Amino acid sequence: MTQAVQILPANEPLPSADESAQSIGEPLPSEWAEIRADEDIQFAPVEQLERVPREPSWLDQALDALFAQLGELLGPVGTALAANWGVLRWVVIGIVALIVLYLAWRTLGPLARRKADGS
Repeated sequence: MTQAVQILPANEPLPSADESAQSIGEPLPSEWAEIRADEDIQFAPVEQLERVPREPSWLDQALDALFAQLGELLGPVGTALAANWGVLRWVVIGIVALIVLYLAWRTLGPLARRKADGS
């Protein structure tokens, strides 16, 4: 069974299940009415209490100050890295490739020498 999709404006509230089923033209099943009538199941929205933010501790304040100082100190370095990322990307890729080749040589080199020696 296919259902029609109804697009609502952003400021209009969503219809309830009863309204959406009736707008499609399908009758509501009797089981749905029984479930809605059951008081053990909550269908009403839950009201959330506002949480009061806690006062920052001395450690939070010290860390905020430390990170602010690090941001001021390392900010120019980050700006320089971002400005030169086009070149640095290839430098990093080259370094990673050299490390992989070195590890492959260190791993497979002794096996190649052992095979060449005939052992």
